[in-house]
Amino acid sequence: MDVVIRDPGAAEYIAFRALERMPEHADLPPPWRTRLEVNAGVFAASVEFYFDQPILDAFIAGLETIASGTGATATLQTRYEEPRVVVSGGCHAVVSITGFLMDYSRFDQHLHFSIGCSRVAVGPAARELRRISDSLPLLVVP
Repeated sequence: MDVVIRDPGAAEYIAFRALERMPEHADLPPPWRTRLEVNAGVFAASVEFYFDQPILDAFIAGLETIASGTGATATLQTRYEEPRVVVSGGCHAVVSITGFLMDYSRFDQHLHFSIGCSRVAVGPAARELRRISDSLPLLVVP
């Protein structure tokens, strides 16, 4: 299941691709995984991104507040690491999406990004994230 925040016709976007709930187990990563894609002009990235249910709930609530026209910040971040996505919006129509991504491969890669979109683009993403979060059951591994 994919969720994209993007203005119609814009090249810049952030996407949560193949969003899925993982089995909850002490030896596994947190219960949500996505392929986070960012296209920020000349910079682009696609990384695996993991986060917990309470963090997703707070992120969705923040997006819903931003979409309603009230100022808010919504942060999606891994539990113990630095990678994050921050969506900030005030009473104006412009929303800022910033973040920090990293990849620990042979040569560490880091990307700080910043893109903008209209507040109207946030509402559909918030609704789709809420629908996905509410529809996928929590799987428990004994």
